[in-house]
Amino acid sequence: MDRLKSNINVGNRSSSTSATVFLICDVQDKFSSIIPEYDRIVKVATRFAEFATIMGKEYCEIYGTEQYPEKLGPTNAVVKSKIGSAGGKILAKNDFTMVSTLPREIIENFDNFVIVGLETHICVLQTCLDLKAEGKNVYLCVDGVGSRTELDKSTAISRLSHDGVIPTTHESLIFDILRSKNNPKFREASSLIKHVL
Repeated sequence: MDRLKSNINVGNRSSSTSATVFLICDVQDKFSSIIPEYDRIVKVATRFAEFATIMGKEYCEIYGTEQYPEKLGPTNAVVKSKIGSAGGKILAKNDFTMVSTLPREIIENFDNFVIVGLETHICVLQTCLDLKAEGKNVYLCVDGVGSRTELDKSTAISRLSHDGVIPTTHESLIFDILRSKNNPKFREASSLIKHVL
């Protein structure tokens, strides 16, 4: 399985470009009362948006979605603001998968997709499987996804792992992208994870 790489020079080595899309799926406050650890999911999503800002548009894109916002309301305000600061977009959707809502050129031109959000066993799962069907490398941040029940969440993670989706955590993934303390983005990026969630 391919590792995530940045196109940032690391010491005398320039790692190969491997463009990444960060996906924040349906982090809407309407879910806050029914999703265990919703606040942590918001914090992980916020960190990814901040990380995308640090890495820059030359390395990554970031997209959020809102499931049926007319009924379920908007994206959490902090997450929405951070996505905007990173130059990202939030798209409304009715399908459970994010893939049918994302611009087609994003699917075609990017190799790696990192996902956090809600719910693990519905929208996140269908998005991951659709991306795998497109031949993409898909990274599921298990500390940044949630479902109403732990059984639904754990079963979805197990199924996705079996189907080739790579489970990780947000901190592990950030360091996997940075690769070295010599990365010029290291100091700023590592400040994001100073405090354990």
